[in-house]
Amino acid sequence: MLTKFGLLILVLPALGAEYSTYIGDNYPYHSAAITTDAAGNAYIAGSRLLSPPASTDVFLTKLDPNGSLVFTVALGGKGIDTSTSIVLDPAGKIYVAGSSTSLDFPLSKALQKKPNSGGSGFIVKFSPDGGTILYSTWFGGTLGASSIAAVATDAQGNLYVAGSTYASDFPVTRGMPDARGNVGVRQGAFVAKISPGGDNILYGGLLAGTALPLDCHPTGDGLTTAGVGIGVDGSGNAYLVGNTDSTDLPVSSEALVKQGVGAFVAKINSAGTSLDFLTYLDAADDCGGAKTTASAIAVDAAGNAYVAGMTVDPKFSVTAGVVQPVFGGLGFLGGDAFVSVLPPDGKRLEWSTFLGGAGRDAAQSIAVDAAGVVWLSGSTTSSEFPNANGEPKGTEFLVGISRGGSRLVYSALYHYGGVAVAVAVGPVTGLVYTAGAAGTVAAISTTIPPSPRIFGVVTLAKERVLPDFVRGYGIPLGGSIAAGELISIYGRHIGPAAEAYATFDSAGVLPTTLAGVAVTVGGLRAPLIYVSEGRIDAIVPMRAPAGLADIAIASVTPHFRSVVVPAAPAIFANPDGTAAALNQDGTVNSRDNAAPPGSIVSLWATGTGPTFGSLNDGQLTVLAVDNCVGCLVNISRFPSPSGDLVIPSYGGSAPGIVAGVTQINVAIPLAVGSSSIAITLNVGGATDTVLISVQSFFPF
Repeated sequence: MLTKFGLLILVLPALGAEYSTYIGDNYPYHSAAITTDAAGNAYIAGSRLLSPPASTDVFLTKLDPNGSLVFTVALGGKGIDTSTSIVLDPAGKIYVAGSSTSLDFPLSKALQKKPNSGGSGFIVKFSPDGGTILYSTWFGGTLGASSIAAVATDAQGNLYVAGSTYASDFPVTRGMPDARGNVGVRQGAFVAKISPGGDNILYGGLLAGTALPLDCHPTGDGLTTAGVGIGVDGSGNAYLVGNTDSTDLPVSSEALVKQGVGAFVAKINSAGTSLDFLTYLDAADDCGGAKTTASAIAVDAAGNAYVAGMTVDPKFSVTAGVVQPVFGGLGFLGGDAFVSVLPPDGKRLEWSTFLGGAGRDAAQSIAVDAAGVVWLSGSTTSSEFPNANGEPKGTEFLVGISRGGSRLVYSALYHYGGVAVAVAVGPVTGLVYTAGAAGTVAAISTTIPPSPRIFGVVTLAKERVLPDFVRGYGIPLGGSIAAGELISIYGRHIGPAAEAYATFDSAGVLPTTLAGVAVTVGGLRAPLIYVSEGRIDAIVPMRAPAGLADIAIASVTPHFRSVVVPAAPAIFANPDGTAAALNQDGTVNSRDNAAPPGSIVSLWATGTGPTFGSLNDGQLTVLAVDNCVGCLVNISRFPSPSGDLVIPSYGGSAPGIVAGVTQINVAIPLAVGSSSIAITLNVGGATDTVLISVQSFFPF
């Protein structure tokens, strides 16, 4: 099914060409890749979560140079369809690629007509306006699962593809590495070149090793080798970057690192008849695994390959005179991001640098602009990460490194979910485009002071929860909100330098102006809880209309595109992600104070929708009213891991707390076989899950 939806024009007043926006709709969005064209349009690809949650579609979105939505196209079948990459050819035609488990994924003029039941890679080529599928095909082989990680194009419109496969029937051409005999129980990295019409494989190669360091697993079963990125130089040579558990990939005689494990780089000549070189980036480790992993590659016209990733190896090769020649991490407890630049022959390093502090720092995406500046986006937990231009408590970074690697031209931290997923450069020098994990997109000027604007919103219930790369929890910045929801708005220069907290007035109502700040959602004034220079906590008005509802800081920022959905439940949580709950005796639920079996536990949530009757926006709740009729709870416990769907003993307004917060009382099961249970709140199909500490008990 090909569906066009949301052909909406959103005009964002922008300073220069800067903007920030949200591209989602009623479904949760996960962005994966971004690219631009010569006119400054941005193209984003990823997946959107459907209902039921076991299904996702691929999406393709185009924004104009002002950040206005030009079109969004959704494509998929009945399974999990995930886009990982996007690229334009010289004529503006759009390639989107990834992986799918949908046996009914729509095909057109398919090069490979049959998928693997465990999941296969796919390629879709769209017309420049997104309205026509020029071809759609499976790719990766049929005798094993496969996925596509990255795509690139050349001046003739040929497509270059990188990914991984277990399929022994992957199409390998003469002169290319052929490891078909090594895959099946092992995973291989593939590279291929496909004609512009999608009707001919110009070359294909497959890499898969069989040996682990120190022979710690003599058979080599279960080894993985995967392609993660690909780039093309001005002469049509392709550069593959990937990661492997094995030590016996076919390295070239003059390789930079001949014996290694982890990240590797390979160059395929323009004719597709051989590897010009293959090299590891780091020396072999013992059975503990790879110390260095690559995440992305960018290639300039001259054939210099820029590789980004993460290393936990203090001995990783860096060069003199770079931004950070000394490892800042703590080994396997915390690694550094890295950038390594290889010349066209791959025999040495042009330059190579660490980037990071004592925490975990990982580069996820890389781009190189016309001036030779290298742009990285990624994530960090290091308090000392360079942050000349960003937020004091950000967990994602955008960094620009000068040609030659000697200095930082830009370094900024952003809130979780702001910039890490993907980075691209456009036709304007110093303007960098980023994609966040949950549908936020920004064009950031790195040469002028940042203009006041909103970067995204997140539910206040999870504002203090650490991001998922720290503890496995966290909600990234997005733009999906519900009427009555308590939200945190993040941005640049959106409030006063000195933070301010609101109080209820004599009528028990929160103000809509605080320290000179006023917020509107869909044109309606929002009650305020807290304001500061980079964050505002507010309450979405109860009468906010469903659908598009721009958020604005009055007289300060351009409008930020948001979408009001029927419900977006979020249970208030502690910093470690466990529920902020009370036991039946009124004490705080914790590991040391677990709830007894059969007792009642109280939780609080927001985003359950406009279920608060006649209460005014910002009104202090006095009475308990069981009015969340759509609130259901699923309890997952041992020996019933699939969960039991129950109706809460109470679900409604929370006395003593502002309208917009819902109290949920739920009974702990009598039989519990573990120290915690998972409680999922379901409102109209939208869900949130937290853990509650319980006393383990078997009555039988």
